[in-house]
Amino acid sequence: MNRDEKKKINYDIDIPECTLDGYIDEISYHIIINNLVKNIIEHANAENVEVKVIGEEDRIIFEFSDDGIGIEPDLKERIFEKFYKGSGSRGCTGSGLGLSIVRLLVEKQNGEVSLDTQRNKGTAFKITFPRIR
Repeated sequence: MNRDEKKKINYDIDIPECTLDGYIDEISYHIIINNLVKNIIEHANAENVEVKVIGEEDRIIFEFSDDGIGIEPDLKERIFEKFYKGSGSRGCTGSGLGLSIVRLLVEKQNGEVSLDTQRNKGTAFKITFPRIR
């Protein structure tokens, strides 16, 4: 499919009304959500995208998953490098900074980002922020 063609993507979004206070600042929250969802739309070739936010007493967890093409195992760390654009990025207008910004913002606030992926089955990003006491 040509990248210029519109593709239907089904979204399942589960973000409860929980406060971000004590976990992450609101600006970083919006940048992280925007960059990860944009990355999935542009690169995953997914039909279904799921976004969840899970608030726990001592941490908050963001989960982003898709049923797309997955990521090659040897690229799991490389996709977080500044200006890295994978071979599937041809025709995309991105700068290659989106995921590096996500990792920078997460680590700056003592959070962790992990990635689980399987070729042709999809990818799941999990971001965890501890509660700041």
